[in-house]
Parts: sequence; structure tokens; C-alpha cells
Amino acid sequence: METTDTPSTDPAFTILDNLADLDATVDGSAPSIHKVARTDGAAVVRIVFKPGQAMREHSAPKPILLVGQRGIIDLEIDGITTQLVPGTAVHIKTRVRHALTASEPAAMTLLILNPSD
Repeated sequence: METTDTPSTDPAFTILDNLADLDATVDGSAPSIHKVARTDGAAVVRIVFKPGQAMREHSAPKPILLVGQRGIIDLEIDGITTQLVPGTAVHIKTRVRHALTASEPAAMTLLILNPSD
């Protein structure tokens, strides 16, 4: 199967590649956040962390799905910490406060669900 670095333009489907790649340009105290695509039903965002980087407690105006792609990211919700690892996904309801911290190089995909509602 041929792959591409850009979303397909076919109206029936969208191919998104390189979601697990670590971004060499990540620097400073904040993770690298890259909007990958807006599809029918979801916005797709790639977030890459260097060790020690975090996203302080925040919430999303829509339901979200966090998908672990590489490394380990600690996800805290309501005082409970779980690890987001490759192959793991966590659904978070609208406006639920959560925080993310990486202790090693890590990448995740954020799906913001129903962005057109």
C-alpha cells in the first residue's frame, strides 16, 4: 500500500500517516501540537512530547479520544492516573478536566469528535 504525508483528497476516505513519529522540532516546555486533518465527524491532532513536558489540567468543548502512539503518557482525570501507551485509547466526555505528562519521548493522536455539531 502506498502511503502519503498528506491527507487524501478522495471524498470517500482520508488516509493519515506518520501519527506515531516523534517530532525532532519539539523544544521548550510545551509539547508540539499539529493539526493533521478535519474529517467528517472528527478533527485529528498529533501531539508529541519530550521527557518532562506536560499539558496542565484543561478540558475540551467536545468529546475526545486520546490514542497512544509511542512512549508513555500519564493521563490524570479526577485524581486517577492511567498510562496512555501505544495501542491504548481513552475516551473523555465533554468538559471533563484532565492533564497529560510524559516521562519519556512520546506521541499521541487526539481525535476531537463531532466537530461540526
